[in-house]
Amino acid sequence: MVKVAFTGSFYPPHEGHRHVVEQAKLLGLDVIVFVANNPDKKYDMTLAERVDTARVFFGASVVGCELDNIGEAIKENGCQAIVRGIRDQRDYVYEEVITKYNLTRNGLPTIYIPAPDDLKGVSSTAIRAQQYELQNQS
Repeated sequence: MVKVAFTGSFYPPHEGHRHVVEQAKLLGLDVIVFVANNPDKKYDMTLAERVDTARVFFGASVVGCELDNIGEAIKENGCQAIVRGIRDQRDYVYEEVITKYNLTRNGLPTIYIPAPDDLKGVSSTAIRAQQYELQNQS
């Protein structure tokens, strides 16, 4: 079975993320979720807490790592490719740059999983903004 890496900060994980993992599994891929700690983002959960949350949410193998070390972590875990979700054209443009980087630097191809229409508007950023609005309504 081919091992693939699914990377992100997963802050929070959402149904779009779950869709990518489920579709990859349907293709017969062994998915390892890599929860990255991005120094440019502020979290109200520790990396360990986000890893625990991801493990429960995805029901898959989960590895926590610093963003700067993610390529090494992926290789250490025997992954042969990276799987990524694509919602729209903007995602594709962004992912194309990352795909070239991962292929050049890490020798890892990327497999794209398109989002179904009902998940195209889902993002962790939007979920956090909605949670913030709900918490500050008083």
